[in-house]
Amino acid sequence: MGDGSAQDWRGLGGVLFDSLAAGAARAGVAALEADVLADNRAMLGLAAARGYAVVHTAERRVVRIVVGTATTVPPWPAGTPSPRLLVETPAAHWRLAPAAEEAG
Repeated sequence: MGDGSAQDWRGLGGVLFDSLAAGAARAGVAALEADVLADNRAMLGLAAARGYAVVHTAERRVVRIVVGTATTVPPWPAGTPSPRLLVETPAAHWRLAPAAEEAG
């Protein structure tokens, strides 16, 4: 038995995340959406290992992510108008996102 240190809890987040995603998939939920603090590297790393997309927000300190429950590529959110634009960037925020949203 551990001594209750942080080392004992390492990996628990991944187990909980995977359990939540599996339960959501069984319930017919295609994706999970979460607001994560931009400096929460542990959570962003956990999500990155499973695959996620970033949804633009005006808040620079928060990253809104979408994680697919049944696939590593999250689906488009329901009701997303067409045409759609997928941008892959090395940063959490794409500087032209507001202009793209304004253009429709």
